[in-house]
Amino acid sequence: MSYFFSVPVKKYVSPINGTIEINMLDGKKTVDILNTNYSYGVLQKILHKALKHINFDREIKTVLALGMGAGSIVETIRQHFHSQAFIELVEIDAQIIAIAKEEFEIEKFANISIVNADAYEYVQQTNKKFDLIIIDVFVVDTIPEKFTGKTFIDAICLLVKPSGYIIYNTMQSTMSRKVLDEMKLNFAANNFTIDMMMNVHQTNDVIIAQKI
Repeated sequence: MSYFFSVPVKKYVSPINGTIEINMLDGKKTVDILNTNYSYGVLQKILHKALKHINFDREIKTVLALGMGAGSIVETIRQHFHSQAFIELVEIDAQIIAIAKEEFEIEKFANISIVNADAYEYVQQTNKKFDLIIIDVFVVDTIPEKFTGKTFIDAICLLVKPSGYIIYNTMQSTMSRKVLDEMKLNFAANNFTIDMMMNVHQTNDVIIAQKI
């Protein structure tokens, strides 16, 4: 039996997320904040499962990722799903963007755009449309309240092309059932069908919404 231990590599300090750790796990770098995986690691596995759930394929040409972490979603789409879809990555934390560039060489991937902005403000201002929107807007392990309300959900629903998808990642320990149910109702009110991936890796619930 093999056991894998996280080995500290480097630390960064962010005014938004506090101490950000780069660790080595099973020969691969991860990004962790307060013992919570922030990019690569378990989070990458959770979003990989969600992409498989929607049968991610070459028909998906444009992707918006709100909350990029260190960019593991790009690696997943490029290497695991062999897609060259355009990916726009929106991240409020400039230190996270720097880590993605310096530690994970995210700029080696073609056909991506990185936007240093608050995802809440971004969705109010953009007029772009996407086949898939992935929402992973944690600050450490909690989703700020503004990202769970009707105003935000209405705004992101307008950015989805017909038959397109929204993947919204939540954490069971910090997301109340009441708020989760209200979010599902708001998606449904925008003419989206709702599917749920429950207890993914025993930690997360993922909303899968498809535009009718």
